[in-house]
Amino acid sequence: MNVLQINRNYSNGGAAVVAKRLHNNLNNLSGYKSTLLCRNSGSSTNEGVIELYPNMFGRIKSILIDKFEQVTGYQYFYQKNLNSIIDLSAFKQADVIHFHITHGGYIDQKFIIEVAKLKPVVWTFHDMWALTGRCAHSYDCDKWENGCGMCLYTHTYPRQYIDRSAYLWKLKKDLYSSVNIHVVSPSKWLCEKISKSIVKHWSVSIVPNSVDLLMFDYRKDQQDKIRGELCLPLNRKIFLFVAHGGVNNEFKGFGILNKALHEVSNDGIQPYLLVIGGNEKTDLKEFDLSGESIGVVNDESLLSAYYTASDFYIMPSNQENLPLTIIESLACGTPVVAFNVGGIPEMINHQVTGYLAEKESIRSLIDGITWAYNLSSKEYLKSSESCRMSARKNYSIDDFVKKHIAIYKNIIKG
Repeated sequence: MNVLQINRNYSNGGAAVVAKRLHNNLNNLSGYKSTLLCRNSGSSTNEGVIELYPNMFGRIKSILIDKFEQVTGYQYFYQKNLNSIIDLSAFKQADVIHFHITHGGYIDQKFIIEVAKLKPVVWTFHDMWALTGRCAHSYDCDKWENGCGMCLYTHTYPRQYIDRSAYLWKLKKDLYSSVNIHVVSPSKWLCEKISKSIVKHWSVSIVPNSVDLLMFDYRKDQQDKIRGELCLPLNRKIFLFVAHGGVNNEFKGFGILNKALHEVSNDGIQPYLLVIGGNEKTDLKEFDLSGESIGVVNDESLLSAYYTASDFYIMPSNQENLPLTIIESLACGTPVVAFNVGGIPEMINHQVTGYLAEKESIRSLIDGITWAYNLSSKEYLKSSESCRMSARKNYSIDDFVKKHIAIYKNIIKG
């Protein structure tokens, strides 16, 4: 079986990690071949990775079109004509086309519909963008159920300077009504959203994101040794914050975390904050916080070491689907403090594998940090072991790949 996966990036973001893990594991199976087509392939030398814009002219043209769409509000419907993809041998040989992130200034949405008329298509929804007029996350707005317009969040990603959300919602609805596509939803939460949306006629499978349990493994008995190797303090409780873009990612809630950490310090709680993502030159002293920012970590072995070295993972996001970082943290036996949003309640057993704080409540987040900080050694060990058991039961990469293969076989049969 040949699968062509299409995603915006090869390296950056959760969707890229999901696509790459599926890609690598399919290629390790006899009788299966995956090719991954990306706008940006980064430094990949993988023979199965194709870059959509391999020359500078194509990249510049795509960026200019992207900026035009932002200014005019006509979001991701006027990108480069991608008929050249159809001429690729990887496309011609593919039994299934699997889309991931399709927004982000690299693909014409009408192209997806044309592909669905030629080949069986699977589309993993990593956020809500396909359901709305323009938003990747709808926050507290439910206009997308019946028609967008007068958008309150044009400043959020993907940004629009002119609100075309009503027009784009109608355009998507008309396009999507003409084909049948099989959707993969990582969470029950998003599946429920899909059932109320413009693609409610499409079939949906819930397939949670996954983790390599051999790579992200349980090594809490080696925590001091790992901290020494990473030059992290041995006598502090470390809270890990991971975000693409670091402290500047508007969805990940660093602002509210900063306020909460200052509040708990008044009660004598002094956690050490470790930030992964964004600029490694970020100085947490600018925020009057104790800790360090180490920038982007793409090496999964090193990332696993940071999860293991940390006592807790903290995710004060205001919107999430089924975040990979929580899965990775659970696999390493690191309990999670997070807001009760999106698919996160499906992942965390409150006060067992972590703490579910009330959405956007600083007081509740403070309670979560305090709960975590004050766990006894025995309570922490029990929570840590429960995290690993949860990851093993729910987020195995083997189960993830098997479920995708079953979906592919089913839609090929028609």
